[in-house]
Amino acid sequence: MGRALMKRAEVHARKMKACRIDLETASDNIIGQALYEDLGYERETHFYKYSLEL
Repeated sequence: MGRALMKRAEVHARKMKACRIDLETASDNIIGQALYEDLGYERETHFYKYSLEL
């Protein structure tokens, strides 16, 4: 089901002429990470993400 959802998102993004799809996932979401990489997504290794909960 996850693979189909990701492919559908890609088709929609291409239809909308998007230039990129960005994903965020928990560091322990090994299954999701494996799926993303299998679909051709590349893991970002140069940046960190920061948030401030209010």
